[in-house]
Amino acid sequence: QQQQQQQQNVDMPEMGGINHALLSRQKELLRSIYQRIVTLPMLGLDGLWKEYEVFERAQSEQLAAALIEEYLPKYQHARSVYLERNRVYSTHELRMGRLATLPVDYDFVDLDGNIKKGVDEEEYAEKMRDEIGLLTKWKRRCAYERTNPERLTGSDLTGRIRQYYKDAACCFLRHIEIWHEWSSWELLNTGGSGDTGGVAASGAPKKRNVDLAVGVLQLGQKHVPDSAFLAYSNAKILEEYHDSESNRAGGVVAPGNKAIKVMMDYCARAGNTLGYILLQSLVRKYQGVNEARAVFSEARRNLSKRSGDGIETIDGIGMGNHKQKQNVESQDSDGVIGQSVQNESASKMVMNRSAFTESNVGKVPKIIENESSFTNNHNGRITWHLYASHATIEHRVNNSPNVAARVYELGLKKHRSFLSTPQYILQYSNLLLELNDEENLRALLTRAISACEEENENEFDDAAPSESKKLAARRELQRPLWDTMLRFETILAARTSDFTQVQAIEARRHKALYGPNVENVAGGGINDDIHIGAQKTSISETLIRSDGYETSSRIVNGLSRLVDSLEIAGILGQDSFSSTLVAFSSFNPGSIWKDDGCSGQSDASYRRRKLYEQEMTSFEKVSMKSTSIIPGIAGTAVSTGRLSSAKERLAQSAALNPNTSVMAAVQGSPEWLRGMLMLLPATIRNYRGKAPPHMIEMALAALRDNDLPASRPMDTPASTEMRNGGAIKRIRSNTNGDYSSDEDDMSNLTGGYGSQFRARQKARLAKTI
Repeated sequence: QQQQQQQQNVDMPEMGGINHALLSRQKELLRSIYQRIVTLPMLGLDGLWKEYEVFERAQSEQLAAALIEEYLPKYQHARSVYLERNRVYSTHELRMGRLATLPVDYDFVDLDGNIKKGVDEEEYAEKMRDEIGLLTKWKRRCAYERTNPERLTGSDLTGRIRQYYKDAACCFLRHIEIWHEWSSWELLNTGGSGDTGGVAASGAPKKRNVDLAVGVLQLGQKHVPDSAFLAYSNAKILEEYHDSESNRAGGVVAPGNKAIKVMMDYCARAGNTLGYILLQSLVRKYQGVNEARAVFSEARRNLSKRSGDGIETIDGIGMGNHKQKQNVESQDSDGVIGQSVQNESASKMVMNRSAFTESNVGKVPKIIENESSFTNNHNGRITWHLYASHATIEHRVNNSPNVAARVYELGLKKHRSFLSTPQYILQYSNLLLELNDEENLRALLTRAISACEEENENEFDDAAPSESKKLAARRELQRPLWDTMLRFETILAARTSDFTQVQAIEARRHKALYGPNVENVAGGGINDDIHIGAQKTSISETLIRSDGYETSSRIVNGLSRLVDSLEIAGILGQDSFSSTLVAFSSFNPGSIWKDDGCSGQSDASYRRRKLYEQEMTSFEKVSMKSTSIIPGIAGTAVSTGRLSSAKERLAQSAALNPNTSVMAAVQGSPEWLRGMLMLLPATIRNYRGKAPPHMIEMALAALRDNDLPASRPMDTPASTEMRNGGAIKRIRSNTNGDYSSDEDDMSNLTGGYGSQFRARQKARLAKTI
């Protein structure tokens, strides 16, 4: 109570006087507020600085001079940061009030990766560009703030950047790239623990950084539960850092156990092909061969098949005299390829739920009967990646190429669509080449090519005219498969001297990749086919009806097809540039990649955005390159039937290569004057490019205030006597006899070589007339 009474006596002003202690504290508090606020980059900073100067000078001139000199550099730095930040991003561009919505492609693309029917593709492309541009601006904001423009301390900078990533996550809650970037920054942050940073002396992130990164990924998986990329990133961090920490601390946690648990939880939550592939790789690395095969078996049980994947018999088709045919049939029932089965009751063996829990550390996962370690909440479907990945593990890791071949053949038996998937067939073909199994390789390629031809015919019959680009893109994706078949038959023909099979394959390849609907058999050119006859059909169509497509194509494009065959066979070498141009010409943005259903919808959305951005960048580069070779664009004057003068060439060059100083002057001029400034000619010789704005304003004011004459004044021609008299001699004498002007007109009183040249030209023209 005594202290409160003393404080009240200090705070209350004396009767008839001023409480100087209270006034002094108020001034110190106000000074500290001013000094803090003038160092913050914000709007109205100049006005606050002026108020602070007035405030300090009102207290003491000497103290004001010292404090202003101390805080002036801080104010100037804050002002420059504010201006620079506005150039990098603005709150209006970021759309700060934007609600978190699903990615754009969710409304336009179905689960199979196809654009929905009735969708406006232009609207889809426009929204994709808008979303990618907005994402780029948010990432640029975070990247700029990581440069620490305000020179904050380590802890303040960490808090600031973390808040920026939180803002980005609020606006893009369902976009996985934001969560992954935030987690990567938390893991590699060097300013998160004061002066020591977030990286230990050994170069590895500290445990606090690892925990923060894992926490961000876990939060991201909570909002985007179907993302295999986020789950695998979480597993990699736990595998690399948490397990190493446990081993150094002498713990009993088995290596990779936490990482495996993360992927198992993901497969139980939203299992798909990619999730099981990543889980199988971790299990094979830390648990063993049998456990990895059990994961493959579990994936085949839980994941669903596509609607068109029916079970087909493969007796006598593509198997040839395969040694392991009986093993495939016998082991297909239990779904575990290459695993030794001791009794029939083990046909349903899968991994136990508690196989990889901490209570069973160091133990081999127990395989029990008729019990699944995962729930049935699976949204994914089986794709060719599952079989190809398992076959690769068997071939490269387990050193069992024969088992790998059985895995590939099992995929073809159980899934009809795999036969028309070039990537799967090519991987299987490479394995058969290593095994030197020519008979099965030829049978495989023959089956695959027949399936592709049948699929192309069905799609072409049902396709609309607007889907020609998609069909062309699909044909280009099948090109490697056709090339492999043609190369293989060419090698075999060199041994047997029978080239009939090579010619047949080459004809089928050419028809599948080009065909009568694409190739011009009239002249081989581009868009030069002419319609003839009463039916107004093209020459190509008439020739195809009369001679047939193969005959017409060989007559006109036979040499081109010969060179193409030699390049594929490796005799001339593959012309990668020309094949890239052919493939690129058939693509349009969004058609190069289509979701194959391997991963979750959020992962496919990210891949679609990433590749769409790359496609747009590639198309823009190609467009710029093609524009730069057009005559008149790359600095050369457009042909107009006469030679351009030096001034005209300079003006054209200046227009094509605008001077930065000119553009800066235009931007600094009044807005109402910019349009006229852009219309004025500019030359490279003129450093300023155009007249200064104040001179233009003066000229416009003079034109506005003074009336123009009704008719243009006529120039008074000089007499011949004066032109040939002493006036010119006096001018030449004043210039030491070397005067020459290309800009003088014949009507003035000056002379020179330019005037004499014009006089001779006029005389010569008068004689011809």
